[in-house]
Amino acid sequence: MPDEEPPATIEDAIQSGVLPGFLRRFIVDDLTCHLCRRRPGQVIMLFESPHIMEVLADHPLAGTSGRRVFDAVRTRAANNRTRVANNNCPYTIGEVLQCRWFDRFPCFQRIGVMNVSRLPLQKKAYPYSIQRQLPSDLLSTFNVIYKHPRVFASRRNRKHRYFAEMVCNDLQDRITRINSRLGARNVEFVTCGEAATWYANRLRITVRHTLSHPARGNWRNSNNVQEMVRWLHNLP
Repeated sequence: MPDEEPPATIEDAIQSGVLPGFLRRFIVDDLTCHLCRRRPGQVIMLFESPHIMEVLADHPLAGTSGRRVFDAVRTRAANNRTRVANNNCPYTIGEVLQCRWFDRFPCFQRIGVMNVSRLPLQKKAYPYSIQRQLPSDLLSTFNVIYKHPRVFASRRNRKHRYFAEMVCNDLQDRITRINSRLGARNVEFVTCGEAATWYANRLRITVRHTLSHPARGNWRNSNNVQEMVRWLHNLP
């Protein structure tokens, strides 16, 4: 398998037998369909990979991270208010985008959410029964290309490189289609997390803001987050 050309998409990998067919139900697609070419200043927030809540909800940013992003974007407006992200926030950005609650939350209408990988790369995102069916080396490979994406540039482990390239190919395919639909000059990217930033740089995506991941980074007091949200609220 590592001697072959990596699949262009996750679906191709499943269709060709590179990945087990039952993983199809763990694919979590992007939330970008609401973005419109006629509306200027579209923003894609690029995260890393789905986790447990995202798989259950079948959309990105469905858990604690989604609540932190929702609260940060909604409450830290251009006047630099400093209310911190609230873990008790009732909504997630994923829920708002999935349900298209733009009458209630108009500032989210220009935001799309993507993950680098549409398949979970963390072992804990899979039920134990599924973990037992997956080859152990596949789970360890997923973990490596999630935590240490620089293996993409290393030839020491060809299997790691193969699957990292597969993830990269799938991301490139989605971004190409978004740019074609919206116009490349009409889309700005914000990366959230080290893996998201690394893969974006690998694909030479122009990134406007680079943030920590809300699950790990200190979004409560992040100047970078406040700066990004002020920029977002000031877009035309």
